Amino acid sequence: KGRLIQLHHMDAITPRSFKFYGERGCSQRVYRYLLPLEWLRFGEKYDSDSDAQLLQWAKGIAAKSLSPSTHRPRKSKSSLAAPECILKLKSALRSAESRTIANRRTRRQEARNSDEETSDGENVIESETPIDQSTDIVLTNTGPIRLAPGRFGLLWRKERRCWSNFAHPALRGMASSPGSETSWRTLDRAHIVGFVDRGISEGEDQESGIQNIHAILEFTGDGFLLGQIPRIISTIIAMTNGWLPSTFFDVATRPDIYIAAPPMVPLAGRMYFHS
Repeated sequence: KGRLIQLHHMDAITPRSFKFYGERGCSQRVYRYLLPLEWLRFGEKYDSDSDAQLLQWAKGIAAKSLSPSTHRPRKSKSSLAAPECILKLKSALRSAESRTIANRRTRRQEARNSDEETSDGENVIESETPIDQSTDIVLTNTGPIRLAPGRFGLLWRKERRCWSNFAHPALRGMASSPGSETSWRTLDRAHIVGFVDRGISEGEDQESGIQNIHAILEFTGDGFLLGQIPRIISTIIAMTNGWLPSTFFDVATRPDIYIAAPPMVPLAGRMYFHS
């Protein structure tokens, strides 16, 4: 008797990016948001000269991102410096990120090298617990910190924060409670990945030019609560404009403190899932 031969045609699955990392791709989510630069113009020291500097700098960055990828020389002295509001924006983004907790030996070495260390070694806590993946809490010189066990590679050493104060108002009960694991998340990175010029044409005045330029903010983490990213963005805008202190994230992510984060920024046409 003849045998039935079955042929199966299978297409290779090609990663959408040539830079594929299993560690990040399996345990991270990435969202991006288009932030209008005009939302950063309410700082105390912002004036018309700041408008011109911001517009010129952002247009240059946006134009470079559209040009073909070629080798560029290192930054020269003639390069335009980033405007103060952009520097404040970057600082606010960094303050939202989770810290990477080093092992006990590294922490002690950093404490010894610190200028703040006293001769008695007050910055070194001898009773601090070593880092291992069997527990999610480690004692450091700044107090207990929750880690992220179960994540790939070194991502499990990232600090988990309580984001219940940044949850959507529709989330009630245990869905946004500090006592629920869903509220404890890791924000691996928050940064600017580029600028986009949304249709500036010649002859437009400076005001309309600022309105058309957007910064692309990228947020990478192990997961996000409903409303978390929009309220993080509104907080970052408030910090950049000087309406909130630079330590707001440190206070608002404490589980024993209730303090409402600013209302969510508009999402329509601005926020999208990247990977």
